[in-house]
Amino acid sequence: MDNRRTYTNRTSYVDSSYNQITKTNSLLNLPKISSIILPKGFELLPNTSEVFELELAFYEYNFLSKDEIIHRGAFFKSVEGIPTYHYLICSNNSPLIWEGRSQITRSYFKEGNFSTGYATHGLFPYRGKFHPQLIKSILNILKIKPGDIVLDPMCGSGTLNIEASIIGINSIGIEKSPFCVLMSKVKQEALKVNNTILSSIIKNSEKNMIF
Repeated sequence: MDNRRTYTNRTSYVDSSYNQITKTNSLLNLPKISSIILPKGFELLPNTSEVFELELAFYEYNFLSKDEIIHRGAFFKSVEGIPTYHYLICSNNSPLIWEGRSQITRSYFKEGNFSTGYATHGLFPYRGKFHPQLIKSILNILKIKPGDIVLDPMCGSGTLNIEASIIGINSIGIEKSPFCVLMSKVKQEALKVNNTILSSIIKNSEKNMIF
């Protein structure tokens, strides 16, 4: 009942914003779509412009509290000046993710820094994977809580499993392809790798790679 009442109130806000637009005669004064579907104080991530992204952001706004949006929102940069965890994770990405790769691969990760190139999604440009933000937002809209378990019967590169881990949700992935199993395991384990061990491996990479 509370969620339904909140949704009604927020839908009324959108209706009010739309009425303001109909009174505007100049194209120069037209507002951004984000300002129509979201009130002041809710800032979306850069390049959030696809219709499905705006729609899912609107649903997250309706189904999550402000604190939940900050901690697990998929499409928000900040809430009332407080940066979201998603924004902070993406802002700390290393350029090593795309350096030394082909132009297509660099564009795939660099331009998609907030959508495909964060966390361990960037370890391999698997073209058949889900849009990570889409998965996170669906988990949010479905009200899946930390400690719950989700199942992906065709997990591919493990996108759902990674997103679930980031927000504290347990997950099970099933996959037939040996390569996808390896890829998803590497991405999952890399989320909790020990920095000291990783630095040692990188430092001694030439010695470790001698066959």
